[in-house]
Amino acid sequence: RAVFGTHVRLHGYSYAKAMEEGNNAAFIRFAGIFTGATIAFWGVVTPTELGFWHDFIRIIQCLLQVMVYMIIAGYVNDKVTLYRIDNLKAIFKDGNSSVAMIEFATFVATGLVFGASQSGGGSFDENAVWFLVGQIMLAVSVFVYGYCHDHNGPMVKQMHENIGNNNMSYAFSLSGFIISVGVVSHVVIKNVEQPLFAFFALLVWFLVTFTFQFMVNRLIIPKKDLWKMTVQTSTNQPVTGAGLLQGIMFLASAVIITVFN
Repeated sequence: RAVFGTHVRLHGYSYAKAMEEGNNAAFIRFAGIFTGATIAFWGVVTPTELGFWHDFIRIIQCLLQVMVYMIIAGYVNDKVTLYRIDNLKAIFKDGNSSVAMIEFATFVATGLVFGASQSGGGSFDENAVWFLVGQIMLAVSVFVYGYCHDHNGPMVKQMHENIGNNNMSYAFSLSGFIISVGVVSHVVIKNVEQPLFAFFALLVWFLVTFTFQFMVNRLIIPKKDLWKMTVQTSTNQPVTGAGLLQGIMFLASAVIITVFN
């Protein structure tokens, strides 16, 4: 808390003050950092045969890396993924829970990537490389998501407008997608020495995701478009439950491929 609290204070905000005032967005963001850091340690806390002190030093090193990577991930999310939005201002001053949800998902996905790189006892260099690859994958995936939502207009403009206007339906959907990308990345990194399996995992994820979307749109709510139900426009009010359902479907499709891991 001290490290991340100091980082926020350097920008003129305070976790303590925001939480005391009941700012939900601040709670969500901090919960994301805590969750992501916890997931990152999945591959670290397993004892090795090299002795207690070796494992202890490794845990301390990973702790420092995780803190740095989480701060960088938040910066990438702010300056690249949601470049039209000032994330910290939106969260701590405006109480925008949608922005906080996107950051929550980004921190969790980052933790999944780091945890996968550590599961095989990855070195500092390997962790750094996979972190960079993971951030690129997340950023590209979000832009693809934004394009699918608004393929007739400026890329991701609609995404930024919906998140900036605190559309929780859109945020739930996008957050589920981001975490699912983190889960898929986790599986691929752990099986990077088996490229055919990694490719198979990506293919299965794509096919299952498409199948879930098709089933909901054609079988459950055939008269509505689930994608459009998450978008806020001058003629359409978003349905929060629709975004939550879509986000869960993204997660479910990603979890399925972990069965083959």
